[in-house]
Amino acid sequence: RLSDKKTIASALNTHIIDTPNKDKKHYLNIANLTAKENLNQNLLSRFRKKSTLVHLQVIFGLDKLPNYIECFDISHMMGEATVASCVVFEKGVPKVNRYRQFDIKNITLGDDYAAMNQVVYRRYSKLLKEEKSLPDIIFIDGGLGQLNQAIMVMNSIGVDDVQLVGVAKGENRKAGLETLI
Repeated sequence: RLSDKKTIASALNTHIIDTPNKDKKHYLNIANLTAKENLNQNLLSRFRKKSTLVHLQVIFGLDKLPNYIECFDISHMMGEATVASCVVFEKGVPKVNRYRQFDIKNITLGDDYAAMNQVVYRRYSKLLKEEKSLPDIIFIDGGLGQLNQAIMVMNSIGVDDVQLVGVAKGENRKAGLETLI
């Protein structure tokens, strides 16, 4: 039974049925089961995200839970039309409205190191200038070369408290065999 049915119904701008007649009782039971299942799925999803963040905190020896993560990838068409993508996660949830794409200009065609250097500089020098928060972890798609470019840029702009992680492709570029650097 709902304790204050009139107030809740008014707030939701709807009519609440909590004592249905016999033919409607089945629908109320289904709605109740669906609501419980949705709540369970939501709680399980939150637990998994939190668990993943705790694992990242432990693996990288961070002082706090990494609630703000950014990931970078460089792509091009046979060396031309180079683009860098930035994917953002907050509390383990993708934040699509904060994703960014950067056109990379004035580099040698196919130079992924220069592209990574440029995008990391553009992204974080702008965030610093605007006095915005920096991520707790930055994942760089690429091996040691791309990671070193990101480290070099972050050092040059005075950022040394962000965990940088390179994600190197596995054998035959097979998913699941990546190495973290």
